[in-house]
Amino acid sequence: LWLESLFIARLAAQADATDDIALKRRLLQEVREEAGHSLMFLELMTRSGVRIPGARAHRPRFAQAGGGIAPADGLLFWATVVAGEELPHRLNRILRRGVDEATLSAVVYHMTGLHMNDEAHHIAHARTMAETLAHAAPAWRRRLAAMLVRQVFDPFVAYVCFPPAAVYALALGGDGERWRPLARASAARQALVAEAIRPTLAFFERIGLPVTSRFSADATR
Repeated sequence: LWLESLFIARLAAQADATDDIALKRRLLQEVREEAGHSLMFLELMTRSGVRIPGARAHRPRFAQAGGGIAPADGLLFWATVVAGEELPHRLNRILRRGVDEATLSAVVYHMTGLHMNDEAHHIAHARTMAETLAHAAPAWRRRLAAMLVRQVFDPFVAYVCFPPAAVYALALGGDGERWRPLARASAARQALVAEAIRPTLAFFERIGLPVTSRFSADATR
């Protein structure tokens, strides 16, 4: 919900600012789909009764600032969109791999499928924008963008993959502060996170924005 609210606001502003009808249509289509995702998630929260206490306070602040300030037609914005959309998308793919509706809640199973279908298009668009802007940017601007993406990337990965203690308490019961360090120390969890971020790091490397992460497989060896 947090990420989608950022995307919706920035994409809507960009759609309003452009005279390119094709681009305006593409951006507004994405706004409509992101709003649909948020409504879907809110309905799940309403029916399940799940609320994450103090979720707003735990958001990675640099990512919040970068997503809200970086020019919406610039390299930094689209690089952060790639990072922000690909990690949840790949976690959804991993979640659905090898499971079925009997293993996972049927509602959640189908929701992840709907989300994945739309996000695949959004990610393709974000990658195209980031790659085009990176190829057009001078070397110093790519270096600056890579430095700023590095500042955003790991806090965001930590926020998504090792969430606040309240999330563990809701999922597992008891004291969430006890579960969180166990998750961080889990070799299986570390491998899952490294698998989820590997394609994104490879993409950044390919377009000239080398981003290192403490969660990559090389860093955790």
